[in-house]
Amino acid sequence: MTVQEEFAIADKALLSVKDVQDAVRTAWADLRVEGSAARQLAIDAGIDIDDLPATAAGFVDVKPAAAGIAGVDLIILAASHAAVQLWQHVLLPQIRERWGDKAIAKKNAAATAAAKKAAAAAKKSSD
Repeated sequence: MTVQEEFAIADKALLSVKDVQDAVRTAWADLRVEGSAARQLAIDAGIDIDDLPATAAGFVDVKPAAAGIAGVDLIILAASHAAVQLWQHVLLPQIRERWGDKAIAKKNAAATAAAKKAAAAAKKSSD
């Protein structure tokens, strides 16, 4: 099971996809550190840290969005329910704590699909 979520970055001068990727790697390493904020957030969310893989790669991946997806800057791929929980309760809160609550926002999948369809239709009519 892979879950895909799409996010927009509010201010690309303040936050980039690379910044998000780096924040995920840092928080992932912090999960193994006693007393770290990431570890405490995971424990509070009921996530069993000992069951997590050594690295985030393949478990929670942050990818730049493909061109043509209106309003979407990055895509989160979570490999399992535990990965989704980790993203929602540990990784995303740490990103928002560092860059602000509005720095990154989940895009409505239906709105994204409609925007893609409209862009395709506009391109087809201009051809």
